[in-house]
Amino acid sequence: CRGSEWGEKIFSHKRTYLILWLVFIVVYAICYVSYYPGTFAYDAPPQTYQAFGRDPLNTHHPVLHTVLWGICLRLGARLAGGGTAGLVIYSIGEMLVVTAVSVLVVYEIYRVTARAGAAVLASLYYLLVPMLSVMSFSLTKDVLFGCFLVLFILMLYETAVQEKKGNLSGLFAAGLLSSLFRNNMIYVVILVFVMAFILRYSRKIKAVLFGIILTYCLIMKLVFPLVGVVEGEKCEAFPAVMIQLAGIYVNSPELLDQEEKETILAYMPDADSFNRHFADYVKSTFDNERYEEDSRTFWNTYFSVLRKAPVQCLCLFLDLNVDYWYPGAEIPDRYSMRAYIETDTQEKEIYPVENAGYLPRIHAFYEKVAAHELAIMNLPVLGYFFSLAFPFGSLLVCIYLTIRDKRRENVLVLGVLAGLFLTFILGPVSNFRYLYPFYLALPLYFCFAAAGADRVREQKVSFRGLLW
Repeated sequence: CRGSEWGEKIFSHKRTYLILWLVFIVVYAICYVSYYPGTFAYDAPPQTYQAFGRDPLNTHHPVLHTVLWGICLRLGARLAGGGTAGLVIYSIGEMLVVTAVSVLVVYEIYRVTARAGAAVLASLYYLLVPMLSVMSFSLTKDVLFGCFLVLFILMLYETAVQEKKGNLSGLFAAGLLSSLFRNNMIYVVILVFVMAFILRYSRKIKAVLFGIILTYCLIMKLVFPLVGVVEGEKCEAFPAVMIQLAGIYVNSPELLDQEEKETILAYMPDADSFNRHFADYVKSTFDNERYEEDSRTFWNTYFSVLRKAPVQCLCLFLDLNVDYWYPGAEIPDRYSMRAYIETDTQEKEIYPVENAGYLPRIHAFYEKVAAHELAIMNLPVLGYFFSLAFPFGSLLVCIYLTIRDKRRENVLVLGVLAGLFLTFILGPVSNFRYLYPFYLALPLYFCFAAAGADRVREQKVSFRGLLW
């Protein structure tokens, strides 16, 4: 009940959130122990080569995340002589950050809605959704990025409601860190900056957003090159374009003239390896040197093909990440053959990770979650929550609520989420880890869409009070 005495007593005190944090840690730690010492999947091997100094630091993966992983490896070697101690340090540290951010979301929900019931539901969400537990210690960059994204949209909403000095500095820090922990996030910040201009948001908000963009560019173009960081391959920015060209080359070669076929093969030697739901087979052998020397020919060819076959190109584009928008898409996908959540260990020779075998029954439960084989995940209606299309549906609902109720303070938040989703649609493959930030932020952005700024009130516990 809104404003109830018990809710005021429980959720208006710092002690509540400390206890809640400890409860989150215990629940997530049980999952972690079943996977001890941690998971080492997909992007971990190339980042580990960079962290060990075998390969130079590369912006293909967020440099700060690679550096953080390297610090954990060195700290593990110093404290325990190597082994998997670095992975343990990273996993536990990340889990503490994830649970702390989750507690902040619960606090914000109560502060905005003044409803104890809403805070309880958010707490149960973070405790009971099993994917959140599995991902809380994953080595992938998406987890910490998700945490910074949550803080960014939280501060963006707070700043739109009330421009305090602390809100503006928090907005800048969260926006810059989220951009540095996922390369495509800077495009989202640029989109929100443009939206802020068009919708005439305050100068301070626009100044902070511009400051994020400027600082990011200085770091990427000036600081990183000075310390020897190598720029990532340009082809990482347009896998959806490559899949369209390869798809036309394989499925409709009669639409291409000889020169276009030769150009496609010159840039993409493995165009014949076209996979409609996984661009990496084509992207992995893309001739980046040729593209650096002559990108114009590549793009002229693409636009020529696009003019000839606009419908086919559109279908190939939508089909690449169909799992993100079509609720009936199968999991796991028969074409990409990617696990729902990747928990297997890759390339053990560089970092030998073996599951310790603790809590085998709990481990078996979470492995069913990771494989999308839990019975509840495949039930009619309820199974939609566990599909990769759920964030898209939830975003549409929140956009509708925001427009219906004319909640101006929530427009930029939805701009962030919509922009981020568009970058996923342009990505090389559909996978839960990309969508993890949406699931982590879900209670928060639903709350912002359903509760207006008129309900925001100051509680006895402030953000600073929670942190200190």
